[in-house]
Amino acid sequence: DDSTYEAINIPEAHFHLIKEIIEDKGLSGFNVTIPHKERILPYLDEIDDQSKTVGAVNTVKIEGGKWIGYNTDGIGYVTGLKQAYPDLQNAYILILGAGGASKGIVNELNKHVRPKLTVANRTMSRFDNWDLDINKISLSDAEKSLAEFDIIINTTPAGMNQNKDVAISLDQLASHTLVSDIVYIPFKTPILE
Repeated sequence: DDSTYEAINIPEAHFHLIKEIIEDKGLSGFNVTIPHKERILPYLDEIDDQSKTVGAVNTVKIEGGKWIGYNTDGIGYVTGLKQAYPDLQNAYILILGAGGASKGIVNELNKHVRPKLTVANRTMSRFDNWDLDINKISLSDAEKSLAEFDIIINTTPAGMNQNKDVAISLDQLASHTLVSDIVYIPFKTPILE
């Protein structure tokens, strides 16, 4: 098998060249990450039902010249979360960020466990096209009510790569709260420290 998995950095200013870049490399598929999960949609020939629901794609398969988009953010994350927090059904969950990954996770949680969900974002207008049944609050309001939550999930790019930012201060965090971050580079992000 001669498959490889490598990062290809495509700046926002050059994203319109995505088809050329990928086709020049002769790839059979690729993953999409922040900030391109929604931006990729117009370049796809088909998308799965999950992607239609959340309006974001994180995996593209190229088959017979067709680009097919999938969203596995939700199912992948929630599967792991159930292992870490078996009583997920009764959890009060705060999700930081309102991008494509957040939508995927919210949609999956709503489908399977229906916990009490709150999503916090810096910009409230980001929720304008959200069609999901959840509480929506600002990051500053979330910071004031941290003690109410059993699980906090960061889906913002804060802490990614060399970014040392955190989405919110966790000073008011309850001792029982599980904190999770979907950012995986670095392994231990500032919000987890």
